[in-house]
Amino acid sequence: MLRCTTNYKTLLVLLFGIGILCACKEAEATPSSDPMNQPRIERAKLTEKQAVELAEQFVKDNGYTDSPADKSNLSFELMDQTGEDVSVILERRHNTLHSKAFCISEDNGVWHIGFLAHSVDISNMTALELNNDLSGRVVIVDRKSHKVRMAHKDPLFSMFRKLE
Repeated sequence: MLRCTTNYKTLLVLLFGIGILCACKEAEATPSSDPMNQPRIERAKLTEKQAVELAEQFVKDNGYTDSPADKSNLSFELMDQTGEDVSVILERRHNTLHSKAFCISEDNGVWHIGFLAHSVDISNMTALELNNDLSGRVVIVDRKSHKVRMAHKDPLFSMFRKLE
């Protein structure tokens, strides 16, 4: 049977400890490729004007206006993900919304930007009629992440502030 002296045990523990210490130092020095361990890059919060510009570009790029859609970066809605061909989706969306934002609301760090349905003609409406719940859609823009998406609920534009 092999007998270990106290000095030998102490030496083994000391070497083991140094090995762990070196491994930890090396791990600290090596940058992680795991995206969850990367420092979070904070984007500047969007202003109202920037949010409106993003929303107007979004409705244009996604085929809701009379402009051609940008097929390279479409945002699909819940009902679009039924296996439909993109051309069918874009045909259904085409010219359904005005290209200029009509109204805006802010809640919990997101902008709700309202677009009137193309069928709505506001040129002959009274101020009272303009404050009704006109038909249209809402684009949601997150102030921090700058993510943009179409809302799925019918908007209550009477609760929104009208844009100039």
